[in-house]
Amino acid sequence: MSGKVVSATEGRATLRVGRSEVVVVWGPAVEVLRLTSLERKKIKVGACVLALPERGDGAQGEDFAAGVVRLVASAGRCQGGGGTGGNDDGRGAGGSITMDGPGVVGAVVEVSGSTLVVRPSSSPSADPVEVTTTSRTRYTSAASAAPDGAVDPGAPIEAGDCLTAYGPASPSGEGVRATRLRVSDPGPGRCPEVPVA
Repeated sequence: MSGKVVSATEGRATLRVGRSEVVVVWGPAVEVLRLTSLERKKIKVGACVLALPERGDGAQGEDFAAGVVRLVASAGRCQGGGGTGGNDDGRGAGGSITMDGPGVVGAVVEVSGSTLVVRPSSSPSADPVEVTTTSRTRYTSAASAAPDGAVDPGAPIEAGDCLTAYGPASPSGEGVRATRLRVSDPGPGRCPEVPVA
């Protein structure tokens, strides 16, 4: 689920989702990923990126125009498993960089004008993907709140942040017990509002 943080305390946040308020709870070792805005010039050859299409269409391995290009920490090299377990943070359950569906995760091998050429990390022998950037493309950087993920659960999240929580319904049934959290600033637009499916 996604929404705007109304209030947050240690291990608990209240989100505004549509006209409702929903509670998200989490434990001390949950992974907290904070997304921050990035300048286009920071995307250079050798960078590990996750790029997603402008609209959620296209197919894995195809060239596309990017809606989002995200710089992803990769400890010096861009690794990935197969095409399973990926998500829009570019991380699988174990933290490896993966992709499942439209878009690409991999190393930038060429920067030419508005085009980034990305070699997919899941299949280094596959043809590189050409990612075209436009005036609408957003650039972000993803960083864990702490290297080991064992963070003070209340510290990185504040009222006004946009929060996306991944996980099952909480035992009380009032919201989500998060296994992973993604935090970002609202920026010029609103926070996305995605209720529990």
